[in-house]
Amino acid sequence: MTGGEGIGWTDLAVEIAAIGRLPVERVEPEALLIDDLGFDSLAIAELIVLLVDDYGISTLPQDLESRDWTDVTVGQLRDECAAVRVEA
Repeated sequence: MTGGEGIGWTDLAVEIAAIGRLPVERVEPEALLIDDLGFDSLAIAELIVLLVDDYGISTLPQDLESRDWTDVTVGQLRDECAAVRVEA
């Protein structure tokens, strides 16, 4: 997917499931990346690379690399990415 196409829920869920080596059914909007999906620092780094390289998201309301990912849900991340795409 190129940056100009935006981020669809299904695409993002599939990508997150692949990074976390999880069934896609576990990736729900309310799921916390760390507590519910078990993402560690390596998985978060892979997610950052995905957002930057595949989706063209280089900035979110909080900087990708320095933000506290503890309470970030999949739905929140999707909404933030969609908002950044709209502003671009």
